[in-house]
Amino acid sequence: MVIDGATGLNKTNLTGSKGDVYWFVNEWNNYLKDNILDKSKDIKEIVSKGMDFIGNKFNKISSLKYPDKVDLPAASITIIRINNNKVEYFLLGDCTLIVENNNGKSSIIKQTLLDKLDNIAKAEMNKLMLNEGISFVEARQRINPLLIKHRLLKNTPEGYWTLEFDKSAVENSLYGYLDLEECKKALLMSDGFSAIFDNYKYMETDNLISIIEKQGLHQVYKTY
Repeated sequence: MVIDGATGLNKTNLTGSKGDVYWFVNEWNNYLKDNILDKSKDIKEIVSKGMDFIGNKFNKISSLKYPDKVDLPAASITIIRINNNKVEYFLLGDCTLIVENNNGKSSIIKQTLLDKLDNIAKAEMNKLMLNEGISFVEARQRINPLLIKHRLLKNTPEGYWTLEFDKSAVENSLYGYLDLEECKKALLMSDGFSAIFDNYKYMETDNLISIIEKQGLHQVYKTY
């Protein structure tokens, strides 16, 4: 599995830990390690119960009883497991799953709703840097209101679906099964890593897994 926490936009700390996203990702990591091997439940049910479990813990320690939606911790996630000779998969947010079949062909499984909003934000940043000659850091600060506007669209039909405490996201996840015999290899990644092919176009998906096997994840990320 891959869990990629969403960067906080208002610099709030409701949990009193190193950061709300740090706390959130750590809680999900522990919960899934304890529950993901339970084959009596599908992944959607496990995640749904996790939202209750982790949501209750959050409510108990949160410094605000009714925090703003934009301040609630969230994350993108990809989970796969073998279940009854099938590869069961579950995705929320902008993580990516690449599956390579026995013929060496790769297929991409990913939600693209968040990509559309990210592209709008990137275009606005590039416009500011080009027209006003400001730095990346300053441009990022200037578009924070736009990022907040987009963040408020999480888990709505008008926006995108992500891992938080809203169970409607589970029903709008990318979920399904693949034939185990037809799945030779699989690669799970966050949007930061998938940018090497879907944003910067440094390589094709059909040879990505083989390159990573030869060079290692760290070396590929460092090189490209």
